[in-house]
Amino acid sequence: NAADVLEADRIVLKQSDFPEGRTAIPDSGGDQKEEDRAGEEFEACLGSLVDDDNRPKAESPEFEKNQFSRVGSSVEFAPTVEDAKKELAVLQGPKVNECLQAQFDKELRTLGSDVEFGPIKVEPTPFPALGDGTVAARLSTTVAAADGNAIPLYNDFVFVLKGRAE
Repeated sequence: NAADVLEADRIVLKQSDFPEGRTAIPDSGGDQKEEDRAGEEFEACLGSLVDDDNRPKAESPEFEKNQFSRVGSSVEFAPTVEDAKKELAVLQGPKVNECLQAQFDKELRTLGSDVEFGPIKVEPTPFPALGDGTVAARLSTTVAAADGNAIPLYNDFVFVLKGRAE
């Protein structure tokens, strides 16, 4: 519904949410079908999520502080509050770390076969309780640099539920 789309757009991160020094990265026109496929694979791994491809949703641009620090957000509305609570329970369940790790591994492999990564770790990360429920995890690995050094790489995943908004 149009009101949910407007509300999702209002909720996602905006430039005004950040202190000076973080700027929006123009959309590169990336492959939306690939992003959708990745989302579907993550949901299939978790199982038990409410299937609805036509949810009202919005995505923010990514905001960059430097080449090593980016943040972005997306918001979508579940069909009902009960559906949203079921999805939160799935994300708080035992399979989420395994599914996040598999998804992160697939995303890293798209960077090329000549890029070497260390083992991927998924750990809960401290995050304030927000809305009706919060799930937060940190995915970490290392990337082998040309000079032989291992560069740490982190990806934080945060899910917040408020009513039907997730």
